[in-house]
Amino acid sequence: MSASVFSRSAAWAALISVLLSSGCATLPKTGVPASGAPLAINTEEVWEWNFETRKVGEEYRASQDSSGDWTVRKTGDIHKTSLTGGDVTRWFALQDNLRIDDEDFFRITGQTGIADDVRDTRERALWWNRVGLGAAGLGVVLGVVGGLLARNLDSMGAGLTCLISGIILAPSGGYLALRSKFQVDHQLTSVDLAQAYAAQYNQTVHR
Repeated sequence: MSASVFSRSAAWAALISVLLSSGCATLPKTGVPASGAPLAINTEEVWEWNFETRKVGEEYRASQDSSGDWTVRKTGDIHKTSLTGGDVTRWFALQDNLRIDDEDFFRITGQTGIADDVRDTRERALWWNRVGLGAAGLGVVLGVVGGLLARNLDSMGAGLTCLISGIILAPSGGYLALRSKFQVDHQLTSVDLAQAYAAQYNQTVHR
């Protein structure tokens, strides 16, 4: 394998990492207090990316016993994960005609358990997002270093090791970062349930 192939592979590893790691997650601003105004729930159609895992096959293993008979048994399922996207309906809460975050909405309506779940889910996803970005960055470095080392015959073995590690690590880290970002934006409740909480709160405030 020529050094130019190594260099191109390293470049592709870097490109894949940049593309997949472009989704750097951030936590939304929270802390809006209740103003006493009624809450409203609106909906909007937004485009969202999502990772879909589906079963594509089954694994079987054949074994032979002492009498020479063969037995075939299922050992597991084969799943494939793909990146899909489409329009989805998302809800958002309004207070005094100002949009507020989901976590603030649940705290204002007294659903503190759900608010805590929203916060915990986002913080875990953010942590994994940073881990993924770090892994992707390390993969890029390993890919570039491996491509450079592979130019010299004496260091080709070390270059191959770095390059392969980088090619594996860069897209894997990018995948983790992107998937975790989706978790940060994921809503834990349906629009119907949010509307019910808002209606219950409005009745209590304006009783």
